[in-house]
Amino acid sequence: MGVVCDVATRRPWGGEYAKVLWHNGIASELNVKDLEVAWIYKSGDGVGQIQSNPIIVDDKIITPTPGHNIVAIDSKSGKELWRFKSKSSFPAQRGLVYWEGNKLSKPGIFFSDHSGLYKLSVNGKLDYSFGDKGFIKTNLSKTAPLIIDNKLIISTFAPSIDIIDINSGKTLWK
Repeated sequence: MGVVCDVATRRPWGGEYAKVLWHNGIASELNVKDLEVAWIYKSGDGVGQIQSNPIIVDDKIITPTPGHNIVAIDSKSGKELWRFKSKSSFPAQRGLVYWEGNKLSKPGIFFSDHSGLYKLSVNGKLDYSFGDKGFIKTNLSKTAPLIIDNKLIISTFAPSIDIIDINSGKTLWK
């Protein structure tokens, strides 16, 4: 059985991450008792909880940390590849999303924190072509952005639904 994924976000629908292991032959009912931990990642930047599902982009696991950073971890070795600190606390509190890009803009990782919406390159740097150097001020949003037809849709506590052009970062409507 294969994993059905939303191509735009690289998130398995229905939260079926375990199917990736089964589909790729990494785990099965025949070998599950023999599996060993490959690596454990410790962010070293705080204690607490993470209320967000990680995403996987090009063999990188991208996730928030308890210390309010976004990190990329090599999926094979567990080594931290990069770390990004946002302007305020709780980046990607409820999720982040990957976008593959188009002719107008590069691929990127979108997430919100308590100050606004960010676009990072897959190398963990702000994408200066989006918004104001990779950032746009929005009302408080704790949810992962949704991507539909080159538009970012975010819900905020204003309350509002903001529709943002994915290429420029300009707000189309609220």
